[in-house]
Amino acid sequence: MARGGAIAFGVLAALVLLEIVLRLGASVVPEPSALRGGTAPRLLCLGDSNTYGIFLPTRDDAYPHQLHLALGRRGQRVDVINLGYPGNNSSRIRAALPSALATVRPDTVTVMVGANDFWTVPEPLPAAGDGWPSIRQWLWRHSRAFRFLFMLRQALSPRGAAPEVTYRADPAYRLRPEDTATLPADLRGEIELDGQRFAGGFERKEGGVPNWQVGLRDNLAAIVAAVRDSGAEVVLITYPSEQDAYRFASQVIREVAAETGAPLIDLGVQFRALCPAPPCPDIFYPDGHPTAAGHAAAGERVANWLVEHGAGGAPRQRR
Repeated sequence: MARGGAIAFGVLAALVLLEIVLRLGASVVPEPSALRGGTAPRLLCLGDSNTYGIFLPTRDDAYPHQLHLALGRRGQRVDVINLGYPGNNSSRIRAALPSALATVRPDTVTVMVGANDFWTVPEPLPAAGDGWPSIRQWLWRHSRAFRFLFMLRQALSPRGAAPEVTYRADPAYRLRPEDTATLPADLRGEIELDGQRFAGGFERKEGGVPNWQVGLRDNLAAIVAAVRDSGAEVVLITYPSEQDAYRFASQVIREVAAETGAPLIDLGVQFRALCPAPPCPDIFYPDGHPTAAGHAAAGERVANWLVEHGAGGAPRQRR
């Protein structure tokens, strides 16, 4: 017993010493993206039709692939995975997030969602429990030693090739901009990612969803916490368009970013310079979805932010 106690005390003392050293050297400790393992940093884009790329000639025109190309032009090799799907709301993303994080093992996660929350049925979520954070979440937020050991474990367990996304039963992709006024009551699809399958699409909520902004705020906050708990960085993004529901959803996204301290890329503000007098048909379809040119502009601006802030595996620009 004495020997076991001495070993336990030694381990505890070593962890305390590691915590002190890491806090003293906080300015030089690598961020999570530097120690995730694998060949290239990995960025997971979560969202709805604005991420998926509805109405576009090909999915390569959607902003996640344009982001991949824009980072490449800046000399950054980053695997970008588009897990957006038309009709997705924040509850669907929240429910599927644990499986997506475990499958992709991203370094960075971008989230642009909320415009569908006011008119689609929320996905049932697990019981919230008593509201206390898990021990793992608490340690991740408060202990640099825990974060360092977690990141080291990730680095010693290299990832394979970036998983490919396959969309199945996909009528949403074949919709035309003029079809949005006659959408069906529901639209079902499926996303397959390395053998994992995720529901896609929507189910219309008759009369709309009461207090949808409250649900969106709660879901976004939970998504931010879950991504951080996984050891990845999270970046919230507002919608490029400020038309109708996009404007209200983007305001909630801004508020959650401020409340949680999550980084924010405010495409809504940035696109005002590109479209000072809507409708701007060169960058937006009539319903506010970005055209191919709009997606390319979004990809460039997200790439600029990632490089400027040293996020997503991209080294910070020297000044």
